[in-house]
Amino acid sequence: MNKVAGRELDALVAEKVMGWTVHWASPPELCPPGASYWRDGRQVVFALPYYSIDIAAAWKVVEGLPSAFWPEVGRMDDGRWYCEIVGRGDTPADVSPGPIARVVAHTAPHAICLAALHAVAVVSGLPA
Repeated sequence: MNKVAGRELDALVAEKVMGWTVHWASPPELCPPGASYWRDGRQVVFALPYYSIDIAAAWKVVEGLPSAFWPEVGRMDDGRWYCEIVGRGDTPADVSPGPIARVVAHTAPHAICLAALHAVAVVSGLPA
């Protein structure tokens, strides 16, 4: 998966991983903070978080992963970051134990977002 960090990746994570519906107020590359919005089933409106560049927002992605996933995030010797997601295998969800996704990126938030998208796609039977 070759997605760059930025608003389009943030929107993909919000939709595919976090389960939100994204409504752009303007093209993603032109959106200042707060210009885009998203809603959950309760129709509550929030500014789209900067999942792919802000570690606090990216950690919400980790916390939002299904309990069947076991994420690990770390820094490599060359300074890049990795995020590996494995299936725990001890939950009733349809997730087999073992590796599901491993992504290396220049920042931790970017690696988290890409790995989460890949893991959700694999478990859903979608192309990763």
